[in-house]
Amino acid sequence: MKHPNLFHFSDGYAAMGFGVPVTIGVKVGAGDKPVGCITGDGSFQMTYEELAAAVEQKLSKPTIGCTIYYPEFKKIAEAFGAHGRRPQSANELREALEFALQAERSTIIEINEKDAWLQ
Repeated sequence: MKHPNLFHFSDGYAAMGFGVPVTIGVKVGAGDKPVGCITGDGSFQMTYEELAAAVEQKLSKPTIGCTIYYPEFKKIAEAFGAHGRRPQSANELREALEFALQAERSTIIEINEKDAWLQ
């Protein structure tokens, strides 16, 4: 990773499930540089099992999952041995991001689009 501030995306934003596994690969190549992922609920559900690899390899990467109803990303993260956060305010979101960037293992930050603080 020779260039800072890179943005990786699937061609035409058309590949569901792309975010989590690609973020793991980018993190392996990036070393100590921060790497993160923003994904939706359907896309996350297609490849969330890759969290097992991220936890096993002790990869610290924040993933922000945006959901409308289910599943609870925080509980999935914890089931895989990752950190899980579900902020209830902008300040809590900032704190969750700061935590995730310093954590020694992956962190899933769940943002439910129906939460009152986002309205």
